[in-house]
Amino acid sequence: MAIFEIPYPSTSIIEGPELWESVDAVLPGMTFIFPPEPDCSIRIRFERMRAYRFRSDSHCTTWHMGAYDKLCEVQSSDWIHELKSDSRPPWDEHWIMRHFVIYFDGAGCFEVVAESAEMEQVE
Repeated sequence: MAIFEIPYPSTSIIEGPELWESVDAVLPGMTFIFPPEPDCSIRIRFERMRAYRFRSDSHCTTWHMGAYDKLCEVQSSDWIHELKSDSRPPWDEHWIMRHFVIYFDGAGCFEVVAESAEMEQVE
């Protein structure tokens, strides 16, 4: 299920996508930055991230490419089920976990389990 599309095609990315992780005491998260223009970047921020994984372009399947230039949410995720079963009580049911996936042309597919995701313009 698509959440949103990025406003620029990933084929026009000058550099990136850059993946960085920020963690503070309250809100761990992850952000992708990809500048289609030198003075403007788009950031996809994941709040309360629990896990992430990456597949390079050469290892992506048709399923991964279905998230081409759009952030999608995976329904009935086996990965979330696995994470919850590996968690200790009471944390196994404490976290809100949503499975997000996005594919960038030439880079590959990023998957993130987090509470939420939002896209924002960075100037």
